[in-house]
Amino acid sequence: MPPVGGRWTAAVALDPATPLADLAKIVQEAPHLRPQVAANPSTYPALLDWLGALGDPQVDAALRTRR
Repeated sequence: MPPVGGRWTAAVALDPATPLADLAKIVQEAPHLRPQVAANPSTYPALLDWLGALGDPQVDAALRTRR
């Protein structure tokens, strides 16, 4: 669930306990947090693939740290 005010935070995007459905919402509702979602160890493979296809250098750098 997003914090009060409906704003996602980097801490939520990085938290392995954040529900997977919320991670999918974060990348849609808060594009600036996509690198944090990409770095989250709990992010599921299909979302990682989607993030990797965006061509965003910050997201790509976060994805490289997972390997």
